[in-house]
Amino acid sequence: MTCTLSTRSLSFVSRVDPRLIAVAKLAISLSTQDFGFTAEQSRTLAEERALMTRGFSHTIHSHHLINDGSLTWEATQSAVGFSGAIDAVPWNGSAFVWEWPLIYPVAEAFREASAQLAMPITWGGEWGKLLTDVKGGPISSHTGFDGPHFELGRN
Repeated sequence: MTCTLSTRSLSFVSRVDPRLIAVAKLAISLSTQDFGFTAEQSRTLAEERALMTRGFSHTIHSHHLINDGSLTWEATQSAVGFSGAIDAVPWNGSAFVWEWPLIYPVAEAFREASAQLAMPITWGGEWGKLLTDVKGGPISSHTGFDGPHFELGRN
């Protein structure tokens, strides 16, 4: 199965660090599970605060924030003018779904793409490790809660 990111998905990542987009584009070509982006992936601080108020975000230190040069935490790994995170949500052919059995192959593809491009990525399903350090065969378990989330490596 050969998947590609749709024009709609690509429209949601115009402010995401090009290095992470390169990983995502390679990952979709390697993946056995189609995925895409359901909304704008980059946020201003005001947008992040609004999402927190509504319960859709749990941190003001999100890597989805656009790096304006003043960020003081790990999000500064993204280039100035860009954010450093995406939520690659599995597509089942008719809808986007947040289901772990469909998330695992996406994470596998990101792990392989990350390794091929030598670009460290952190996965929301395994927060404590870089994705390339998640060893032991196919990804089939998680300790994190945000499976579709991938960001420029923080560890």
